[in-house]
Amino acid sequence: NDEPYEGNKELILANPINRLNVFVKGGAIITMQSPVQHAAEKPSDTLYLHIYSGKNSNTFMYYEDDGNTYDHEKGIYYQRNITYNASTNEIVLDKKSGNHTSKFKKIKVILHGFDPQSGLSMGNSSLNTNVEFFNFLNPISKFDPIGAAGRADQTKCITAVIDHQTEAMVIKIKN
Repeated sequence: NDEPYEGNKELILANPINRLNVFVKGGAIITMQSPVQHAAEKPSDTLYLHIYSGKNSNTFMYYEDDGNTYDHEKGIYYQRNITYNASTNEIVLDKKSGNHTSKFKKIKVILHGFDPQSGLSMGNSSLNTNVEFFNFLNPISKFDPIGAAGRADQTKCITAVIDHQTEAMVIKIKN
């Protein structure tokens, strides 16, 4: 639910069967893709980039290869650093290295714990943002209460979808 807790403390929290407590360090960067059932199944064309509000900056090295061969030893991979800079409120995606083309055409930026009124910009352009409910557990069916939107334990996140570029990108979080 993106509720902040101070670190280095012991917590006793309810953990009912229909909810999974996940703790993420402030400033964390987590990449995800759509669920796949086996290695041969392809995910959607969108990479999900979760950024968690925090006082400390963080850098994450994102890496992709074909997953089947040793071509990565020949430089056929896709790699880039992704940085959340807490002091400037920027997300920086460095220029990609390697000769592999990413399987993702879009990047969906998902901001956790930021002011819901925050906006995003890239260069001189404001990005179209939405406020969406986010849940790490997806519903099994439309009748599954775990995934029902608007539950009290879900969090509202600021989201924006951008085209995936191989050049460096700087996304500014505007409060």
